Amino acid sequence: MAMSGDVNNYIGAIKAHASTVKETPLAVNGRRQTVIDQQNKCAICHKELNPYYSKYLIEPGSRKGKVICSNCAIPIQKR
Repeated sequence: MAMSGDVNNYIGAIKAHASTVKETPLAVNGRRQTVIDQQNKCAICHKELNPYYSKYLIEPGSRKGKVICSNCAIPIQKR
């Protein structure tokens, strides 16, 4: 039962110093940051991206990434 007292003391200490704790930004990988920068839209047609049906491309010259939707990644001729 000493464990619950220690936990309560720890939580109380965190609450007492909550104003002095700095907010830690979360790290985001390059692909996710590209999607955030594009506002979750395709780089070519500007439609909403589906995370499972999108393609991440890196431009060779600038080494910048862009995300395109599946319709733009695999063009299909209209019938």
